[in-house]
Amino acid sequence: MALSEGKIVQIIGPVIVMNIYYSKVIGLDIKGYFKSTVPILLKISCVLAGGMVLNYFWNAQGWLILGVQVLMYLLVYLAVIYFWAFNDYEKSMISGIVKKFIK
Repeated sequence: MALSEGKIVQIIGPVIVMNIYYSKVIGLDIKGYFKSTVPILLKISCVLAGGMVLNYFWNAQGWLILGVQVLMYLLVYLAVIYFWAFNDYEKSMISGIVKKFIK
């Protein structure tokens, strides 16, 4: 147990120290960064949980089923990212790329 706690401290400790450094010395808005990314992470976590539920009830028994599951997960993930995570500039970039492929 002590080994795992030590690893957690080794990982979490530098992250906290670096965030303080970025905020105080460099002047980055770390609180604003986390305020803007936490809602996105929560939405992506819901997609991940949905994928896990899908995998639990519809276990991949072959390559075809696995491919269908991956495609379903990808489409849901892309929709969530596009509608809830991208800003207007990012949406316009994606729309421009899609329009080039359609023509």
